Amino acid sequence: MKLAFLVALAAPAAAHIALFNNALFGLNWPNAGTTSLDQNWNNNAIVSPLRGNDNLTTAQWFAHGAKNMTPVAGEYMWLPSGGKYVGELSCNRGYTSYRRPDVTGALMYYACTDTNPLHNANKFGQPLNVSLFGGTALAIAYTSDVNALKPSDMTVISINYTSPWQRETIYQIPAGLPACPANGCLCTWNWIHQQNHKEGYGQEIYNTLYRCKVNGTTNNSNKVGPPKPANYCANNKANCTTGPKQPMYVWQVDGNNMVGRMGPDYPTVNPTYNLRFGWADGAQSDAIVSGSSTSKAPASASAHPSAAVLAAAIAGLTSLSGLASTLAAATASASASDMGDDELDADPTGTAEAGDALASATSTGAGASHTPWAHPSHSHAGTWDRRAESGASATLSDTSPAATTTMPGGQVCMRVPRQRDEL
Repeated sequence: MKLAFLVALAAPAAAHIALFNNALFGLNWPNAGTTSLDQNWNNNAIVSPLRGNDNLTTAQWFAHGAKNMTPVAGEYMWLPSGGKYVGELSCNRGYTSYRRPDVTGALMYYACTDTNPLHNANKFGQPLNVSLFGGTALAIAYTSDVNALKPSDMTVISINYTSPWQRETIYQIPAGLPACPANGCLCTWNWIHQQNHKEGYGQEIYNTLYRCKVNGTTNNSNKVGPPKPANYCANNKANCTTGPKQPMYVWQVDGNNMVGRMGPDYPTVNPTYNLRFGWADGAQSDAIVSGSSTSKAPASASAHPSAAVLAAAIAGLTSLSGLASTLAAATASASASDMGDDELDADPTGTAEAGDALASATSTGAGASHTPWAHPSHSHAGTWDRRAESGASATLSDTSPAATTTMPGGQVCMRVPRQRDEL
């Protein structure tokens, strides 16, 4: 019995991926998790996919069917408006900082022990092809009433193109979000992976729910939403949905919002959270309907591809094969104004995080101790190496100490957050 218990601690079960946080509905699946006895430290139920062939209704797929599995009262995912939220993506709670408190040792660099749960054709330790990611999205609804919450209430506020991959994943949060109601907002994490590069079962989505609050550079004169569905627009920027957008819901019995919107390459190619569907990487500033005064000034604000950059990038995107070079051009255009050293961290105080100095990677193994390399003035991961004349696909080297990327037409830097055990 004791041996079995130790094995369970050493090797959490792996499945697919979710964003773990103490404010996650279903963190202790199938318990509400209101006491220490309700804790499911080896939880991988919440990461399972929501597949088309499972014939799930909205009540079953939205929030992963976990609306009744509430987080502990007072727990919130804190989103710093004008800053960054560092989330933990993993195939099991036991691989995150939300693991058993008596388990010690270095946390993994990657989101899982192997690439299969990531549904990504890239391989650990090899150059990354950025165009193979489906991307992930954070969305928010300005209500605390979980029973009344609908999928169409959610407005996407942040996109990370190159996820899931690392455990610690940065989501840039737009400046000027209004503060949440006293009992908080409700947020979702959303993912659709690609299927045409042997990524595994293709027709599935991922959707998890959190109680959340906004701090940082808030502006209560602003509003978020109402959101509309995204639309395929790789070949024609005029087809892009402008302004606030809903996450993409597809393949379920009901609640879908992408019927007739998935483009000419569907069903061979899935909808993705990138420029093919009008999504910019980083903070989704167009989710905000402008107001006037700002209620709290940040230590510094994040800067990301503007609407003009996005429009120019989409104009040059004519096919999925052109995605990599288009991402490079859009990111390079925005890199000059990217985030500085002192950024708002994801904590209730809204105070600035200091000392984002350079660090070298000691290892990139799945279970190894890792101090990610960090560039002092950019976000995301790695160093971009210019090969303007090569015309090669965009690739990101996944080797230490300093990852490099080859992208035609521009040089850009991306940041990995410093490793830490708690958010």
